[in-house]
Amino acid sequence: MKNGRLDQKRMQNHFEIEDSLRALLEIDQLFELSFDICEQSLNDLPSENQQLAIAILTLQEKVLKITASRRHSDSDRKLTFDLEKEGTLSKVWHDGKARLLVEPLKNLQLSVFNESQNSQTDYCISLDIAEETFGLMLFSHPDPDFFNDDRKQKIKTIGRQLSLMLRNAKLFNSIEKKKKLFARIETLSRNLLARQIHDGLAQSSATIAMHIHLIRRKLAKNVLEDGNEDELAKIEDFARKTTKEIRYLLFTLKPEILETGGFVAVVQDLAKQSEDLVGIRIHLDIDSGALKNMEFERQSMLFTIVVDAIEDARNQSGAKKIWISLKKEDEESTTMQIKDDGISIKYSSEEEVINPGEESSLQIIQDRIQILEGRFTIIGNKSAGKTMNIWVPDIGRSR
Repeated sequence: MKNGRLDQKRMQNHFEIEDSLRALLEIDQLFELSFDICEQSLNDLPSENQQLAIAILTLQEKVLKITASRRHSDSDRKLTFDLEKEGTLSKVWHDGKARLLVEPLKNLQLSVFNESQNSQTDYCISLDIAEETFGLMLFSHPDPDFFNDDRKQKIKTIGRQLSLMLRNAKLFNSIEKKKKLFARIETLSRNLLARQIHDGLAQSSATIAMHIHLIRRKLAKNVLEDGNEDELAKIEDFARKTTKEIRYLLFTLKPEILETGGFVAVVQDLAKQSEDLVGIRIHLDIDSGALKNMEFERQSMLFTIVVDAIEDARNQSGAKKIWISLKKEDEESTTMQIKDDGISIKYSSEEEVINPGEESSLQIIQDRIQILEGRFTIIGNKSAGKTMNIWVPDIGRSR
């Protein structure tokens, strides 16, 4: 009777903690609650909790490391495991099959755990769902018969639930990160647009107003000079240039041709307008079929990356020529390279050249590529200018 009440109480606590687990999206708290569930589900008495050691290992810089643990030493948490080397952890990671190990001291990988010195048996499961592996969960206990069929089934059930919650947490964190990136892009873009209008359109409008004012003063005095016609010609030139700048700005903000003609057509139009407006020659080498599987929203963001790169080459590097190439990397991804002949830079990677928070086109490019879940490198050319290499998947992984 007493054991029945104990089992009922344990199951009630188990379900209460599991409900809390479903509501959590903080990964550290998920791990701690999963440890609580394991202890309440696997141990018959609370005093037995002190004998069960648990560790969650995740992939960090191409090696497995303990991300969270209970009853493992500090030295255990500093250990790394190479998945290319033979061992139980490597096998579970690669094939996803749980493994029970008796006498772990004789195991090539698990013998290095200090807690395994007191352990007579280990049980390791993979935390995976839908072909995505989040890590491994390793249990150690001094009783060689501890991991019976009932306990192993409970561990697998907890592992599946934890894997589901980890996927939800990863998705939530990805969405939160993208929200912050979008907010920063909006702020930086607004500031750069304001600067662009101030340095371009506002200055041109002020120049036009000044020349018109001078001519009005001459007309008021009935002063006819040979230079009046030249002044009117200057005003006309400034007005035409300002009109081009306005059209170019409107085109980059909302390129309607992107929806009707596609990415290739809109970049060709952009290259023509850039040359006509500021004299920058843009050489295009674009595989027309490279983007046939890419979502429209991602193509639109690629276009804004091209616009930002041209803006940076024009205003920061003083470039006269830009080369843009785009090709299919593989069945699921696309690469784009943007190269200019402007002022050379000394940097070899995006971490060195870009300071987060800096109001620059390069910062915006980096943020956009992060949203696309892609990669970005920038290299200073030996002679002049820089080369940006961009890789993006055709479809977002976190959809």
